[in-house]
Amino acid sequence: MSYQKTVDCNRPILIYDGYCNLCSGLVRFVHRHSRKDKILMIALKELELYPCLDYKKFENVINDSAIFINKFGKIFIRSDAIVNILKTLSGIWLIPWLVLSIVPKRIREYFYRIISQNRYKWFGKRAMCFYLPPENY
Repeated sequence: MSYQKTVDCNRPILIYDGYCNLCSGLVRFVHRHSRKDKILMIALKELELYPCLDYKKFENVINDSAIFINKFGKIFIRSDAIVNILKTLSGIWLIPWLVLSIVPKRIREYFYRIISQNRYKWFGKRAMCFYLPPENY
């Protein structure tokens, strides 16, 4: 019998690589700067435990991408995910959101791909998947 988590998937969701130190840092950053329960953060390893998400939709982008689903269910990947996370955090984070929104997507994607392809080499890889404590959901 498989275990499934019951959560409210009608709020923004960040899907991340829990083994990547850079991605884990993003999760800690988002958790620190968002209001409690504003953004649900799910490690890729746990994705199929959430029945409200069709994890097969993400199979072709899972290996090199941050995935962000806004409260309306729109899916953003790679640099668009980062831009929309900043927008969702609001407050002071609207300044970097505005700056990144002005940068052409082609340029953002170029730098995103360089970083994502080298993230383990530059930032390291965890032996165990990074999770937020359950009280953060």
